[in-house]
Amino acid sequence: MCRRWRTTTGAAAPLTGGLSGAAAWAVDDAGRRVVLKRFAAAASRAHAAWVHAFMQHVRAGGVLEVPALETAADGETLQADHAGTLWELMEWKPGHSTAQPTTQQVAAAALVLARVHRAAATWPACPSRVDHSPGVLHRVARARDLLARPWAARISTTWRGPLREQFDRAIAIWAERGGGQAVAHVAAWESQPVVLQPVLRDVWSDHVLFSDGQVTGIIDWHAAGIDTPATDVARLVGSWPGDSAMLRTFLDSYSAVRPLTDEEVGLVPFLRDTGVLFGFDNWFRWIVEENHQFADTKAVGERIDALLAALPDAVQRLAFGVPQGEEGLGPASIDRKKTAPLDFSHDNNF
Repeated sequence: MCRRWRTTTGAAAPLTGGLSGAAAWAVDDAGRRVVLKRFAAAASRAHAAWVHAFMQHVRAGGVLEVPALETAADGETLQADHAGTLWELMEWKPGHSTAQPTTQQVAAAALVLARVHRAAATWPACPSRVDHSPGVLHRVARARDLLARPWAARISTTWRGPLREQFDRAIAIWAERGGGQAVAHVAAWESQPVVLQPVLRDVWSDHVLFSDGQVTGIIDWHAAGIDTPATDVARLVGSWPGDSAMLRTFLDSYSAVRPLTDEEVGLVPFLRDTGVLFGFDNWFRWIVEENHQFADTKAVGERIDALLAALPDAVQRLAFGVPQGEEGLGPASIDRKKTAPLDFSHDNNF
């Protein structure tokens, strides 16, 4: 595949990949390190081309933390293998991700994410618009399903998968922290129109690289799509353990570059906490109900453990409102919202 972009390459080493099937390799190109990455098999050429155009626009806007894409001999940045799966070759970004960022790293990440969003809003091919967030609508719909089919009703007493203990713990957290009330509140969430634009949708701790306290790269743009920038803010801050002070540090730093609207600020706690809830629900469905097999079982266990650690507070906040210190970041109690009619025409972007 590397020869699609150039005629000679040096050694290639597999990188620790994600769980979506988008494998990657670090490749030595005459002393210059580049990354060869495969899109998920289900990714369409139209979506992959959109992602590349998005990356190129943001990078052209001065956000050099976006990896530069290599152009192949045919002038394209995408190449398909014999099975039709798409590949890309891009600049190697130095640095390391962290699950425990310092205050300096939190502020630096917020600044770069705000610059990404500010540049994305200027993309002529995809102008901003005001509409309901696809992610919010999707989560409201999922809450209604989860309310009718809670985890305890969806797992057999005889199921003995390797993660049974973690799933039992989640069911206990649901009962202890008011899971039914939390999901009922989400199911009754009233969606409000917000600014929609290109966003990353999967920017979390593993995808932000640091060196000496500064961001050196934001990687893995394959899940990019159209939604509110609050989606990215909530996804990133929700992937780091932290208190209200950390969240406010992030929001203050972000707003210095791209001021958040009241609607966006109000969505951040909701998206953060529902991201934890439905992130765990995804794993429940994949492993317990659909019996998916993942090659990297250690990574799966670590991802589920991280969600479990965040689940008690997320469920409690959704059930009983934001804690002291987060006043002004969202409604004091979600149950004050009225049930809104759903428009699922936007759901394809989630």
